[in-house]
Amino acid sequence: MKKIKWLSEQPKLTSGVTWGVPWKRGELKKGDCLALVNAKGESLYVQSDPSAYWPDGSIKWTKH
Repeated sequence: MKKIKWLSEQPKLTSGVTWGVPWKRGELKKGDCLALVNAKGESLYVQSDPSAYWPDGSIKWTKH
């Protein structure tokens, strides 16, 4: 599990936020499933897509 956090104050809006997540080589492969879960363990809706790949074909960056 990878934890993400806001670099500054969390926005007041509940929609319209876009961010990226870096991945180590081989850590995330094409076809792996991603989920967004809050601190309470509740699943949240998120759209995710790969945005860059490592030379071995594993995913380098995802956008959400």
